[in-house]
Amino acid sequence: MENQNLEWKEVWKDDCLKTLCGFANTLGGTMEIGRDDKGIVVSLKNTEKLLADLPNIIKNALGIMPEVNLTKDKTIAIIVDKYSNPISYHGSYYKRIGSTTQELTGMAITNFLLKANGETWDTLVEPRATMKDISRLAVKVFRDRVIKGTRFDTSAVDDKIDDETLLDKLGLIINGKLTKACVILFVENPEKFVRSSYIKVGLFSNREDIFFYDEFHGALMLMPDKIMDTIYTKYFKALISFNGIHREETYPVPKEALREALLNAMVHRDYKTSIPTQIKIYEDKIIIFNDGRLPDHWTVETLQTSHKSITPNRLIANTFFFTSYIETWGRGIEMMNKWCDTYQTPRPTFRVLGNDFAITFDFGEKYKELDKISTNASANASANASANASANASANASAKLNKTQKLILNLISQNNKITIDEMSKELKKEYTSVWRAIKKLQEFKIIQRIGSDKAGHFDFDENYKEIDKVSTNASANASANAKLNKTQKLILNLISQNNKITIDEMSKELKKEYTSVWRAIKKLQEFKIIQRIGSDKTGHWKIVK
Repeated sequence: MENQNLEWKEVWKDDCLKTLCGFANTLGGTMEIGRDDKGIVVSLKNTEKLLADLPNIIKNALGIMPEVNLTKDKTIAIIVDKYSNPISYHGSYYKRIGSTTQELTGMAITNFLLKANGETWDTLVEPRATMKDISRLAVKVFRDRVIKGTRFDTSAVDDKIDDETLLDKLGLIINGKLTKACVILFVENPEKFVRSSYIKVGLFSNREDIFFYDEFHGALMLMPDKIMDTIYTKYFKALISFNGIHREETYPVPKEALREALLNAMVHRDYKTSIPTQIKIYEDKIIIFNDGRLPDHWTVETLQTSHKSITPNRLIANTFFFTSYIETWGRGIEMMNKWCDTYQTPRPTFRVLGNDFAITFDFGEKYKELDKISTNASANASANASANASANASANASAKLNKTQKLILNLISQNNKITIDEMSKELKKEYTSVWRAIKKLQEFKIIQRIGSDKAGHFDFDENYKEIDKVSTNASANASANAKLNKTQKLILNLISQNNKITIDEMSKELKKEYTSVWRAIKKLQEFKIIQRIGSDKTGHWKIVK
């Protein structure tokens, strides 16, 4: 049977040279002249002439020297070795894909030629980019991480060494021009040159409806910590438990394992496509989607065994290695499995389909069980505390609910087709706060969703329809009485001077971590002191009171 390394032909034609070219560019192979496509021997004419002419025909057309032999079945076997240098036929390049010969086009030619010459795409020069495009903060972060580690000559990152000299030492500048790797790693706005060099994170329902999302733009060197902080503070819920007097926080995925997966996605992805890295978070899992193929002849099973490190982005990988973000021993998946085993969470699973690569972390039964215990404990504590303060059964029924949940029930009783977006606007609360409150009501078996998220409606227990309405003035009173800390007061002062200031700008102005400023702003929004008008990119802040 024909396969990647074997082809049968009844007669010799010049088109056979394409297949021989494909053999030379793949793993080598044998073409047998004198057999039909079922492998049955057919009568071959001019055998002696072909044996004499074919070596020269092939050499002149392809520049290779195959073996040409007469078999015992009186067929002609042409045996071609794999060539390390690229072989072309009439200016075109061919490879064997399964039992077929395919002409390489577009980016496939670029990848093939780079690989054949021992280079990767990120070593190519980006002629439009200059040192003026470089983010000084990204270079500073690199310097700081190198100094803390032991993988790069620390004298090369001394303050006396200018940024251009440093990047040149890293091999990120060639003949005075920035490479693709340099653009992705250190340019302030790399999307001007590489469209897909950003990352999206979103929260989805299991029906694939999106609740909210974030996009991360800018130099890749600045992204790992920012993305990890956002996922673990905004998207993941930490379950609190106590071991004696010690407080413990349990997350659905070990930070070390998810960080390794995130870094692998950043370093090994195919930046030539127009699709960014996408991180989709569900109620029971997180999936990282990437454009990128496995190395030739690798399978998902190969990833789970001991293997060498092969990357399509050599310079990006080397730079991250110098910062101690990653290793270069091909142990990333082994380490992910180890951390998941340590924290008793499911190991990641992998899926490869064409140019799509996905890694999935399921949250696991341990986390789900802790979540149930946490939810039940919270509900019971709330119900018991309220029962002592209430004299009638109706009040006891609603005692386990907080103010937001009661307001949501009141809105649903007036309009059971109301959407989460509409509730968010009506209550002047963040979308995520309303969404989490609804999830709790569903866990308490108070409400349920009937039909799809778009066309369905809410339904809930009749016992709760008469629930007491909570005064909307409570929120205003809370904000009026709220005691602000020093950071929150400083943020209010900055907003009063410039209502279009960004969180990044506040972070730099106050010399505080991005996440600390972000949390302080969230508190000010919860207190109803400030609100965001418009999008994160083009909107502005409004001081309510």
